[in-house]
Amino acid sequence: KSVVHAVADGKIIANQIIESFKKK
Repeated sequence: KSVVHAVADGKIIANQIIESFKKK
């Protein structure tokens, strides 16, 4: 994977974590 893909995956994971906190 390229660096761009790694950063994109990191942002997706971060968004999922943020959404999980918002639900609580």
